[in-house]
Amino acid sequence: MADWIVFWVIAPISILAAGAMVLARNAVHSALFLIVNFFTLAVFFLVLGSPFLFVVQIIVYAGAIMVLFLFVIMLLGVDPRRCEQGREHPGARQAPVQPVLLPVRGDLGPADRGCDRRHAPRPPPDC
Repeated sequence: MADWIVFWVIAPISILAAGAMVLARNAVHSALFLIVNFFTLAVFFLVLGSPFLFVVQIIVYAGAIMVLFLFVIMLLGVDPRRCEQGREHPGARQAPVQPVLLPVRGDLGPADRGCDRRHAPRPPPDC
């Protein structure tokens, strides 16, 4: 019973950290959310009865690899003002609704607009 409680407490944290990692505008914040996700994954290993993978997940991934990621991010020193200039993509606002519109519209959206059906390959003639 305690495993279910731990799972239902940690699972939303893991999902929210993964979403925040993808949506974070700052690379350092994204890496920190990835560390949170690594820790929640380690707790999942512990709940599943694998203490070795729990320790390895924390030491190797959350420890060594994320320190390396953060070191590279800090070493590059990305200017946030320069990243914000080209941030808005024409299809960025409609990207969240594309999976909903795909079955309704039946096409792939803006990428499918330039396809000319007259120049499509023809099937081979019957022999």
